[in-house]
Amino acid sequence: MGYYAATPGTSKHGWGVAFDWHDKKGNRQKKGFDSDEYKWMFENAPKYGFHNPKWAQKGGRPAEAWHFEWIEFSNIIKR
Repeated sequence: MGYYAATPGTSKHGWGVAFDWHDKKGNRQKKGFDSDEYKWMFENAPKYGFHNPKWAQKGGRPAEAWHFEWIEFSNIIKR
């Protein structure tokens, strides 16, 4: 799982603008894109300012059903 780790200081998680959700059993990949949880998150997260970015969606590299990030991130932090 080391390939999921970002270079220190570059992770949106570290900036507090991204999160990975887990089901109530602590799994994040078990059902993935087909889970009721993902479908709910994908539909409802934008109402709260978050989304599953294109690269993390099904077919993306790496596809991460559990990863959501703040939609407005690029407007506040410039690299």
